Amino acid sequence: MATIDSIGKVITLAAKTGLFFAKADGHYDVREQEFIESYIAKLEAIGPVDEVRGSLESMLQLTPTLDEVVADTNALLADFNGFEQALIKATLIAFVKKVIACDGEKCEQEMKNFEAWKEAID
Repeated sequence: MATIDSIGKVITLAAKTGLFFAKADGHYDVREQEFIESYIAKLEAIGPVDEVRGSLESMLQLTPTLDEVVADTNALLADFNGFEQALIKATLIAFVKKVIACDGEKCEQEMKNFEAWKEAID
């Protein structure tokens, strides 16, 4: 069963992964920024967000790499059972797809990174 700490880790990973994909094309579009900040703001109703809010806010200044988000995703998934892993993967994939689409532009680099990330977490 997921703990408050593990839920906080999933939220933090989603934000970091979203930032990676939002910045993958070299341009952090205002719509991407607003989407990720809105995601974080909506999660404030959930207790664990209060505990990770500081790291989420500082993370918005980062530019994560593909290797980092793959390593972080796989490390986090290792802490969960098979069903939980599938649920977390599906949630992260859906979130990343929304981040990629929110600026209304098709970017080849974003899609290449998405496929590489998806393959690396399976």
